[in-house]
Amino acid sequence: MKTQRPIIYLLVISFLLSVTAPMAAFAVDAPVLSVYEHTVSITEANDISFIRYAKGDHNDAQSIKNAEDCVSYTERMVGNNSKDGVFSVTLSTSGIYSFWVKMSDNSTYILKADLKPLDVYADSDGVTITVHNLEGVRNFLIAKGTYDNYSDTRNNQLVGVSSEKINGASEYSYIVRDPGDYTVAVRFLDTTKENKILHLTLTVTEPEYTENGLQIKIGNLEGVKVIRTAYGEYDTMGDIKRAEGSRSFNAKVIGNRSPYTVQYRENGRVSVGVAYNNGYFEIYHYDVAKRVPEVVHNEDSITFSALDGLQNIRYAKGEYDTSASIKNAEGSVTVKKTDVIDGKVTVTLEPGTYSFCVQYDDESYNYYIITVEGEEEIIVPTAKGICVSSAFSDNMILQRDEKLSVWGSAQSEEGTTVLCEILGEKAVAVVDENGNWKAEFENTFSYTTEGTTLKVSCGEGYLEYKNILFGDVYYIIGQSNAYYSLGELAIDLKLNGLSNQLQIDYDDDRDMRFFRISKEDYKTQTGDMAQGTPTLYEDVYNGAKWLKPSDIENQMRTYASFDPPTQHYDRDAVSSKVFSAIGYTFAYNMTERTDVPVGVIEIDASGHPLITFAPNHLAEKWGHEEYDVYTGTYHYRYDHVWSADLKTRYAYNQQIHPLRHFSTAGIIWYQGESDWYNTRENHNVYIDTFAIQFTELMNYFRSIFGNDDFPVYIFEYATCFSNNGANSYMDFSSVKTELGTIPQILDNSYVMSSSDFWFDTQWFNNVHPYIKHLQSCRLADIVMADKFGTGDMDDVHGPTLDHVEYNGNRATLYFNHVGDGLKTSDGGILKGIEAKIIDPSGNEIWLPHEGYIITAKDQVVVDTGSFTLLGVRYNGHPDYTFPYNLNLCNAYGMPAIAFVDYNYDYYDEVTPKKYFTLSLDDGITQDVRIMEILEKYGVDCCSFNINTGLLGVSWEWVGEAVGIPGLPHIRFTEDEIRNGVYDGFEVLGHTRTHISPMELDDDPERLALEVEGNFDDIEALTGTRPIGMAWPAGDAYRTEKSVDIVANNTSCKFARGTTGTYSYNLPEYFMEWQPTCHIIDSRMPVLAQNFAKKTATEDCLFMLWGHGYEFDQYDLYDEFEALIKMMCQADDVFFVTNTEFYELFKDEIPSWKQEVSE
Repeated sequence: MKTQRPIIYLLVISFLLSVTAPMAAFAVDAPVLSVYEHTVSITEANDISFIRYAKGDHNDAQSIKNAEDCVSYTERMVGNNSKDGVFSVTLSTSGIYSFWVKMSDNSTYILKADLKPLDVYADSDGVTITVHNLEGVRNFLIAKGTYDNYSDTRNNQLVGVSSEKINGASEYSYIVRDPGDYTVAVRFLDTTKENKILHLTLTVTEPEYTENGLQIKIGNLEGVKVIRTAYGEYDTMGDIKRAEGSRSFNAKVIGNRSPYTVQYRENGRVSVGVAYNNGYFEIYHYDVAKRVPEVVHNEDSITFSALDGLQNIRYAKGEYDTSASIKNAEGSVTVKKTDVIDGKVTVTLEPGTYSFCVQYDDESYNYYIITVEGEEEIIVPTAKGICVSSAFSDNMILQRDEKLSVWGSAQSEEGTTVLCEILGEKAVAVVDENGNWKAEFENTFSYTTEGTTLKVSCGEGYLEYKNILFGDVYYIIGQSNAYYSLGELAIDLKLNGLSNQLQIDYDDDRDMRFFRISKEDYKTQTGDMAQGTPTLYEDVYNGAKWLKPSDIENQMRTYASFDPPTQHYDRDAVSSKVFSAIGYTFAYNMTERTDVPVGVIEIDASGHPLITFAPNHLAEKWGHEEYDVYTGTYHYRYDHVWSADLKTRYAYNQQIHPLRHFSTAGIIWYQGESDWYNTRENHNVYIDTFAIQFTELMNYFRSIFGNDDFPVYIFEYATCFSNNGANSYMDFSSVKTELGTIPQILDNSYVMSSSDFWFDTQWFNNVHPYIKHLQSCRLADIVMADKFGTGDMDDVHGPTLDHVEYNGNRATLYFNHVGDGLKTSDGGILKGIEAKIIDPSGNEIWLPHEGYIITAKDQVVVDTGSFTLLGVRYNGHPDYTFPYNLNLCNAYGMPAIAFVDYNYDYYDEVTPKKYFTLSLDDGITQDVRIMEILEKYGVDCCSFNINTGLLGVSWEWVGEAVGIPGLPHIRFTEDEIRNGVYDGFEVLGHTRTHISPMELDDDPERLALEVEGNFDDIEALTGTRPIGMAWPAGDAYRTEKSVDIVANNTSCKFARGTTGTYSYNLPEYFMEWQPTCHIIDSRMPVLAQNFAKKTATEDCLFMLWGHGYEFDQYDLYDEFEALIKMMCQADDVFFVTNTEFYELFKDEIPSWKQEVSE
């Protein structure tokens, strides 16, 4: 017995310690449990180290732990669920619950909670009815109207919700269509319990609509979720969303703008759907009608009437087709709405042809070309020593129905003239200060099948170009598959016994013409003229002439009439001398189907990436190049992928630039294989890779070519087989999928399916398949459908991805060009779709997602279940072919285009970002040059802060103050801002008169008016109301009270200060938003370089501020351009305006403190 007593004693002590508080100084108060409805609260949370609970009447810790529904809270979790020392948890069902509570002194307690069933009740938010406390509910019914029993409610029910649908939830929500009175009837599983009848009155905020020509303004948008609109009459939000050309504006886009203006461009019936977060939506129909003036032309006077809502009338001598071109024309005149008298405006004109644009406040633009007759002017050209561009020759084809320009140079004084004549039309060119001239014909020309003569006259005589036709002129631009010649195609088909597939002739009556500038033509140039230099060729120097079909036949006879024993012949010896196979066979196919003459211009750069076809400014922006100081040339380098032989820039600088004044029927593009590394898959999803850069390039071409609306036709790369490394082979599958996304971002672009053309796994030259005649036939089908309306585009164009909607790990893919609907070629499961997921090891991988997943006419659904969905792609392998590994097609059987899409909802959430923004004060004239630099690199991240009470004022004292007398500090005038000097950039406030805010701390109304009035003025001048500003006068001239007055008495949401943080931290408060540093700060270059190179581990911001005059004071323009170029070349920098940054973080960063002491 004696030996057992110590053991018994220890056991008793242990037991006591587990159920009672410790002694005296170590004791903590015992927790107390209380219940309110289904919320259990336990006191002394600050001393609780662990809680474990389970449903049921348990009397010890182990049984609670072993319970199937046991829930545990660590000390940290207890703290996260506590307030004022009380831990709380809300439980869903009634019954006895047992809690084991362990305190910080190791004492433990068993506490019990008896939760009673809660009364069922219902409430509403808009048209969303929510029934709460559903424990024990068998079902409930919702009926519109007021009823006092279950039977009447059932007879009029809108919906019945069973216990299976409730599925154990404590509440259930249902969205009804209309506001009004509703009845909810509830039945219980306990049949002895009486049914419960609940009554609700649903009220909603209804949108208000104001019709205004091409606009509709929608008000009452508090709590709005989305606005959708489309042309046509639709009755549901879903129908509007699925309609062709549908547009949507979500809450983030709408912001706090109420009313919100929706802009249209064409007349017609539109449907507008407004949906709110509370479930209510409303459909409104509106007949959009462009405002059109009445125009009366009486000899030399033009009278405009019906001018209600006029914005302005602009006119200038000459023919122009945009408001901007009229505005920028020499002698342009602007008539303002204040000039309207008795509803009319009359102008008197000298003889000549004038362009008018009548613009209304609803963005209705009406263009008129009006000719005032006078005596015909006798034109005597005076220039001497003229040369016409070598792009012109006999037998050429000029673009029909588009602007025609003729250009060249002269050894003559500035101001002398050149006269051009064709088909009875005349155009005069004036020699400029550089000796160049360009004549533009006022009228366009229809297509012709009879040759005509272009006559170019000067003071010494004239030049003539004969047998010229008007028709459709296309560019074929690309690398080796564009360079691959008709000679190669004929030889390769012959080697494979397929010569009978090439059914062409060389008949000059076909009205086909061909012009070529190849990379081979200039490869021996040296010095400043070498390939890869920034030198722009102003003319064609390779001696090229426009060729007829018989000339191509002579090329074939001379260079491609031999029979090689194998496919390993000297291909360059053929293709350097013979025209493009794609180009010739396309023209042939077109002339088989239409009598419109066809011209093809070949621009090739075999083996070269996209940056080779880029002008200097885009090459600098993209940055995938390296400068060789010894040769003075640029060559391709993208990280570890590089080659000194792949010169950049030259295909544009030497081959395209000399032809830029030509108008065109379209660009045919076959290039991208050498951009295999230039994809999001090889870098990250946020950088601008091939598809974005290609779109930039095409938009640039559209801005400089003779016409700006031409289509772009793109060849999908054919399948490529390695044959175990025996073939000439490239894995360009990632850029192939990028290419398929281009139609989503480039208007008027098309992609030709190629996945069903190539199956020769043994052909050595697999990168260049002998299928150009088949590809060009499909191209001709698409062009005929596009330009001539022959056939249905949905029949000849494969399905292209339009967009993807992600919902968790489920993606719905929407397609265009589906015809009667998507299908698989064999009627079986869809093959070729892959999903990008995170595997159990945390790796991002692509996995096949095959199955019966075509769910609607234009939809495919990918669902990865429990795996995180990162993206989707189709035809993402180099050797996949249709219909073997791929089988998605449209109703006609045309194969779908390869594509890739990434789930940015996921990446936005997990990827830290680097944001770059600028803020420049005062609204002064140097801003123009700054904007030009930003526009050169395609960024608009600068916000300009103006004082509307000082417009047009010159502060000469600034130059004196900085020691540079005469340094201009001249603010833009009201007219300059109203006429769009800041178009494309953000204009924010800087107070009306650049006051010192602290001086008005005791006059809060005046301080608020300085800010709010400034915002009013900016809205009147630009059409956009700012929500932010830059504080004037510097940080020393405002107090916390100043900030409080503006924050609480104006619509201002953010305001930039002047004290540099010298960090990349986000602001603490938006109303005291401090920049990284000043633009002239000596630390700025290092901060900028570090930011560009930095790998973000959290969201960060680089913000610069300054004034435009400082760019003159310190000659900052080159340094500023280098800064912008560096930021553009950093793949992970996001360019944002000040407002865009605020909108991104307004839910995370407060505008200002909740309370400010006096």
